[in-house]
Amino acid sequence: MHDDYPETLYSLAWHSASYSPGGSTLPIPEYSSRASYYGVGGIPHTQWQGVEETVGGYPNGNWTPMYNSFVPIYNTYIVDALGYDVLLYGGVVNTTVNYTAEITRNDNSSGGSINVTVFAWEDHIEGYWSGASLNGETRFAVRDQLAAETFTINSVGESETITGSFELLANWAQENVGITVIAQQSSDKLVVGVTQSGLDGLVIDSDEDGVLNH
Repeated sequence: MHDDYPETLYSLAWHSASYSPGGSTLPIPEYSSRASYYGVGGIPHTQWQGVEETVGGYPNGNWTPMYNSFVPIYNTYIVDALGYDVLLYGGVVNTTVNYTAEITRNDNSSGGSINVTVFAWEDHIEGYWSGASLNGETRFAVRDQLAAETFTINSVGESETITGSFELLANWAQENVGITVIAQQSSDKLVVGVTQSGLDGLVIDSDEDGVLNH
């Protein structure tokens, strides 16, 4: 589905120790808290737009037959206008990634409390997946949960900003690493704003004057 909808389908993959390649660093401490956030009770689990879930799959890690089940779910949510515009910019200095995410309410939202979370991910990770007994690739695997904030934005045009940094580890392929920012309604977890970028696509404000580099 990523190949078919590269501009509109954003996903993040979370991995438990039981279903990850041996010796990998894909399972991370935030896995448990994110699973609890969504009430994950079975693996594999997918969560669409924060509010619709599927549980279960086909034997041996075969996701191909699930395609026809996932496309109608995708089509359900892609027609909705999101209520928050999310701008992400930053840059890489040596092995340090600096980022700023700006979340602005537009006139598609009624406002209120939102949870904003920032994730670092790595795409195209190859390995032997013991839980499925096969060699395969994972897409957009969460490497770190960078930030989580709750904001109340009541006025159209009002913004909140999250700024932070993280270190690229030696076993990450920098060209495959990126950042996703998700804004969700606190009341029901509905995704109301999102953006995603690979590190090479980040726009830099190198002099920190609030004006992005050309």
